[in-house]
Amino acid sequence: MTAAHLPLATPDDAPVLSVVDLCVAYGGVQALDSVSLTLMPETVVALIGPNGAGKTTLFQALTAAVPVQSGRIVWRGQSLLGMPPHTLAGLGLVRMAQQAAVFQHLTVQDHLQLATHPLRTQRKPRLPVQDWMEEVIDQLDLASILSTRAGELGQSLQRRVELARCLVAQPLVMLLDEPAAGQTEADWQRMVGALQSLRTRLKASVLLIEHRLQWIWPISDACWVLDQGRVIAQGSPELVRQHPAVIAAYLGEATHGWA
Repeated sequence: MTAAHLPLATPDDAPVLSVVDLCVAYGGVQALDSVSLTLMPETVVALIGPNGAGKTTLFQALTAAVPVQSGRIVWRGQSLLGMPPHTLAGLGLVRMAQQAAVFQHLTVQDHLQLATHPLRTQRKPRLPVQDWMEEVIDQLDLASILSTRAGELGQSLQRRVELARCLVAQPLVMLLDEPAAGQTEADWQRMVGALQSLRTRLKASVLLIEHRLQWIWPISDACWVLDQGRVIAQGSPELVRQHPAVIAAYLGEATHGWA
């Protein structure tokens, strides 16, 4: 199945991405156990949980990086199971991994140009490609390093380049795995501004793994909590942060106030 066979629009009240009874196992370890979640259009959802809860495994399953044992992944009404990663990226499902995936010898500008490839070959851009790229460069303060090779940058800047690469691809859904790692609060605010533009200008959704909860509560419409491969809570940040199972499994009783 190609992008051309998928519906081009999703009603505002219909999920853009659904996970139904998803199971993933590594040998005898059940990494995801009947996970069911729904991502609505133009929303930012935080995915939280202790280390080893299955958060990154969920991202890997969504992007065909690990095999799915059972269950369904539905994109705008169509199954994603069996599609290779490059096809998923072409549809608009874009992932920023935990570790910056940069090409050491390519410049920052090269990275951004490569990110536009799906917009030239697989789907129609929703904004003029060059205009949006320049907007991302400005928001993430990358203009001064466009001619710099990625391998010459520190980890913090590499993360911002990786985020810029994902944004330039004009995703419909972006999966962010710990984007704030190594970032100062000022860096994070730049990222937040770019994500807000993604949501308002491109009508996109964001699924976000992050451990700095105080940074992600203000930008999240909803929160999903995983523990030992299962969803233990979901809802608004205000409800989730008071959920007894979340406090016990993730934060401990002493953090009931949630900074």
